[in-house]
Amino acid sequence: MLVNIYNKKLTTTEVAIVALFPLVAFHFYQYIGIPRILERMCFHAMYLLVFLFTLKELFRKTTSIYHRVVKYIFACFIISSITAFCFWEQSFVSSYIAYINTFSEYMYFFILYRIKPTPSFVIWIVVAYAVIWMMAYCIAFISLPNIIFGDPESDWDMSRGFYRIKILGGGFVFLAYYMSVNNACEKKGKKWSVLALALFCIIVLMLTRQYIAITVVITTLYLMTKSFKAIVKLAILAAAIVLLVTPQIISHTDNPLKTMYELTMKQVTGNDIEEDVRMKGGEYFLTEFPNNIVTTIFGNGYAHPDSSYGKWELTHCFMNAYIRADIGYIGLYITYGILGFMVFLAMFYHCFKAKLPGEMSYIKLFMLHIASANILSWPIRGDAIEISICLYLFHYYWFIKRKKYYGRNSHSEF
Repeated sequence: MLVNIYNKKLTTTEVAIVALFPLVAFHFYQYIGIPRILERMCFHAMYLLVFLFTLKELFRKTTSIYHRVVKYIFACFIISSITAFCFWEQSFVSSYIAYINTFSEYMYFFILYRIKPTPSFVIWIVVAYAVIWMMAYCIAFISLPNIIFGDPESDWDMSRGFYRIKILGGGFVFLAYYMSVNNACEKKGKKWSVLALALFCIIVLMLTRQYIAITVVITTLYLMTKSFKAIVKLAILAAAIVLLVTPQIISHTDNPLKTMYELTMKQVTGNDIEEDVRMKGGEYFLTEFPNNIVTTIFGNGYAHPDSSYGKWELTHCFMNAYIRADIGYIGLYITYGILGFMVFLAMFYHCFKAKLPGEMSYIKLFMLHIASANILSWPIRGDAIEISICLYLFHYYWFIKRKKYYGRNSHSEF
């Protein structure tokens, strides 16, 4: 039986909302068999219903820092839309369309906040969506070069020596991976170790070097805090992988592993054009991008490609490969200003300082992953549902701790 924090049984409607919202928010992984108009109709209908369902949560007074942080994020969306209108002549409708995906995904926090599922149910959601994503990836992989999942209008990147399959919802793979590593250490279950290994293989197949490196570093640091045996096992596994992979890199002239290796060597030696573009893009947005005192504080908003703002950015930024999503925190500052930058820093600060049970360490690991990856990419925008899940779980344990000190009166804070 599914129960919430008040030990009340969740209704079928509540279970359906929590379980199905991510699927609709990911546009059904952009499956080619679903007409785009039907996909968008389902998304906007779900968005409207959920907005009405959670509207009062936006105005609820609470002492929970995690609830307040999400409200401040929404405030940043609204304020930056106003600055985009005032200084870039972008209509509120265009800003709404530009923000709607991220806006709706952060709204998932308020869905969880209102329904209040237990962590065990949330874990079930995370694992289910990670498995679904892996299945979608495998189907897309087998079907190449035909596109089954993902945006059929986008050019799939071949810069890593193979197709980089881009499917919405990949953040669940990382969240489930850290959960599996955490549970493998805390619960000593072999099933979690097997799942962690399978998820890591998928992470490698994503062919995103920084994400692979960040995952390896965070996993190693976490295991170092758990036991010496875990480090020995990890070292043996790493050695085995190196012995298997190195001949492939050396002997084959064209494969993803060799391509990623060569790109990494170029980056280390300073000959990587892509990294040079990132550096120039960051410098451009900090020194040449039009700004004033108001937009410095409140941001410029996010440009819709069809608006005058979007067309200006296309001409001055995209034509030179200067993309906000590639410069992480600088892009965050340009979009939401110093105010938004401080809100997201506050989010990370309160997540990292929270005290959690050992079996819940994975949400800290995932937030550390997001904070690290956001240096050269923008998971804060792309993985908002996964971040919302973590913020809800942080809030859940904040409430449990508060309940111990303040008793039954603390219910009003949830």
